Amino acid sequence: MAADREAPRKREGRPHIIPPAPGWRIDAHGRPEGWPVLDDVDGALGLTLWRALRAVWTWVDTPPERRGGLSQEPTLEVRERHAYAAAEAPELASALGTFVLLLRNAEVVDRTQLAEACRAVYEWAENRSLVETAVHFAEAAARVSDEPELTNAAGRMCRRCALNDRSAAWFARAFRLAVRERDKGETLRALLGYGALLKDIGRHAEARAMFERAASRAARTGRLRQAAEAHHDLLAIAAEVGAYYDAERHVRLAMKLYPVHHPRLPYLVHDFAFLLVRQQFYSIALSLLEDLLRVAWRPSEELLLRSTIAWAAAGSTRVEFHDRTEQEVLQLIGLHDEYASAAYIHLAEGARHLARWDRAEGYAAAAWAAAQRRNEIVLAEEARNLQVVIRAREPAPREKQPQSADHTRMLARWLTNRLRRWRARKPLDPGAS
Repeated sequence: MAADREAPRKREGRPHIIPPAPGWRIDAHGRPEGWPVLDDVDGALGLTLWRALRAVWTWVDTPPERRGGLSQEPTLEVRERHAYAAAEAPELASALGTFVLLLRNAEVVDRTQLAEACRAVYEWAENRSLVETAVHFAEAAARVSDEPELTNAAGRMCRRCALNDRSAAWFARAFRLAVRERDKGETLRALLGYGALLKDIGRHAEARAMFERAASRAARTGRLRQAAEAHHDLLAIAAEVGAYYDAERHVRLAMKLYPVHHPRLPYLVHDFAFLLVRQQFYSIALSLLEDLLRVAWRPSEELLLRSTIAWAAAGSTRVEFHDRTEQEVLQLIGLHDEYASAAYIHLAEGARHLARWDRAEGYAAAAWAAAQRRNEIVLAEEARNLQVVIRAREPAPREKQPQSADHTRMLARWLTNRLRRWRARKPLDPGAS
């Protein structure tokens, strides 16, 4: 099963044995795989990034004393293509300049310079939800440099692309590199990332143990932000398994530990609202989710948010709002594969609430197909179970009130007030997970 590699361990006093970096992904012809970059990015920029990726692969795999033989003067066509690419993405001009230097004088490019160029591309791509481009350049940066931060980023991006075995390998490597460097922050980030991967593949007990270990370690070392991230991740597990009171405890702890302007605060609000949807507290959830529409999300994350809103709106019988949001989701869903399976499940649940059975069946089938394509084990099982209840025409659970409705509404208001104090207005940073 994915992620059955050596998990980060407690014993850190023994000699530092660093797991090797995963090899390049290989296509059917035995060549390093990079074609998805051309699907993500059009024109001169896409071709330039793809060729840059190939040059980085070659540089990494060539012994330092032989890199001089890689150098060649770029043709006029190549120089013009780089100029067009820089015009298409001015924020990448510096990185593109490094890639030209790599072509022209491969022996003078150092690891730090090349890793920073790859980092710039993956961050640029991630902010635009170009996840295939992002994962290729994140892995390239981690192959160029042994920095724990870059290695954790490769693990995180592989997890987002459902490359579970690769993600596990990168997180195991990041953990050992961070221990060797005495980098407590990246050590915790590796634990949180590996725990998130375990959660994704349905190993909830192991994920919970990993997050609890990270929360304890973070609190013990005074790293309150990462302790907050660990409780946030524990909230996500509780939401998936329906443990409402555990989730409430973790959301309160995360709220107390997160700084006012921490970039993950809107994610915390979404995850608690999603728990409320799962518990059939649709109206309270919807009040939180509507506030999140004022936040600047990355495109793929906006898809997930709006699909959650569609489910909550149907559950609270706001049919017109549901229908409008459903159409917005359908406009986004073909563009962003990362959250497609979850979004289809949410649409299926919304259609089920409104007894639109044919539409619900279609969404559930699409969810299963998307989850199968991305090897999302937990979501595939959820989609399959949803297909069964839809075919049986089993009505969706009706809205209910929590046993202490005032208490839950008070917590929701607290979250809303914290969100309104949140001032960041830029694409969000997913942090450790």
